[in-house]
Amino acid sequence: MKIHIYLFVLFATSPLFAQTNGTIKGKVVDDKTKEVIQNAIVQLLPQELNTVTSTKGVFQFNKVGFGKHTIAVSVVGYVSQIVEIKDGEEIIIALQERIMGLENV
Repeated sequence: MKIHIYLFVLFATSPLFAQTNGTIKGKVVDDKTKEVIQNAIVQLLPQELNTVTSTKGVFQFNKVGFGKHTIAVSVVGYVSQIVEIKDGEEIIIALQERIMGLENV
């Protein structure tokens, strides 16, 4: 009887741990120059987990669920972008520069 309870607990809880071992990582660059964009805000939706790109333009989320995820990327001077990514994949997100005329100031 004890063995059955132990096996039940072992198999019942293992999917809970397995679902949070994914990783999402990528790099944010300028669309035209391909230069890295540092300090861009990267948000994992809908969990609203945030991180900021490093000086090399890279970001990473650890212990996310397996499957597809939606991330939003924004930084001053660029058009924000929302993209989908699967865990385990690396993505390069190219942001377009936001051109503002004097009439918008």
